[in-house]
Amino acid sequence: MIDRAFKGKSIVEFPNTYVCIDVETTGLDYDSDEIIEVGAALVENGEIVNTFSSFVKPKRSHVLLTGATLDQMGLKSFADLTDELCDQFFSMHLIPDYITDLTGITDNLLLSAPSAEDILPKLKDFIGDNILIGHNVGFDVNFLYDAFQELGINLTNDHVNTMRISKKLFPELEHHRLRDIVDHLKIQTDNFHRAESDALTTIKCFESMKSIILQTQSFNDFKKQFSKFKKYKNSLSTIAPTVDEFDESNPIFGKIIVFTGTLSHMSRKDAFQIVANLGGIPENAVTTKTNFLIVGNEEFVKSVKNGQTSKMRKASNYQQKGLDILTLSENTFFDMIEPYVSVSSLL
Repeated sequence: MIDRAFKGKSIVEFPNTYVCIDVETTGLDYDSDEIIEVGAALVENGEIVNTFSSFVKPKRSHVLLTGATLDQMGLKSFADLTDELCDQFFSMHLIPDYITDLTGITDNLLLSAPSAEDILPKLKDFIGDNILIGHNVGFDVNFLYDAFQELGINLTNDHVNTMRISKKLFPELEHHRLRDIVDHLKIQTDNFHRAESDALTTIKCFESMKSIILQTQSFNDFKKQFSKFKKYKNSLSTIAPTVDEFDESNPIFGKIIVFTGTLSHMSRKDAFQIVANLGGIPENAVTTKTNFLIVGNEEFVKSVKNGQTSKMRKASNYQQKGLDILTLSENTFFDMIEPYVSVSSLL
């Protein structure tokens, strides 16, 4: 897990002044991919007063297949490729083809673009100390934070994720992508997956959702809906998240998790803490609302009968009745969450 020690907090606020941001990148990997476009807009009292937009030339190129195949070239394996034939099989691009297909951004648009060293300090000046707003803004903030760090700049701004707001306001929607919110709110927009356009569209969505919410309740009442991950019942009352934001794409966010048996890797309390830090809901008992039952590698407990704990039998009964409860081994569970969190960093 990358240490972003100075990163601002993910908050739920309705600021009157803020900067809405969006970035386009060469991919989804914070370690190997880069920013290729930034877009931002300064909003005061619901009105856009200034904008910032620029392409960013990436440092690294991407090796792509040209479309030729080994068979077409009369070769049996990659070992048969000579230096002369490599150009026929591979080509170098600033960005992968699927990013061009998604965004419309091409190599030619980036060839004369400023470097990150040139453009990012100007973006930081534009942002200032304002709260940042964006749709799934954690993605954008993480990319910007890492890029700023390479230049010796700290991105400490707190940020508001409009996706979190939309999930609370429109729980009936199957998906909460920016396109889904735009369609639901019937908002007009010119383009998706371009930084400035997405930032301006996000402003429309945020202001619209803000208006809808405040028509029926106070902001404080709405904000209370986000506290459900802060406290847990009975013996779990001392467990609370120790992170500032949740990666809502992780597979246990918002899910009810129960453990059974003796865990090999850690104590039950530490396992509860990991669940809490991923935005999951740890519980002691299996119920009809349970989503995952995690079985310890060492399953021997006093209640074991016929190779199953009482919780396993209860989950099995619910499964036979058609309820969607998944029973996973301890190792499978930690393998599942490993891409989203460093287990050791949460303890």
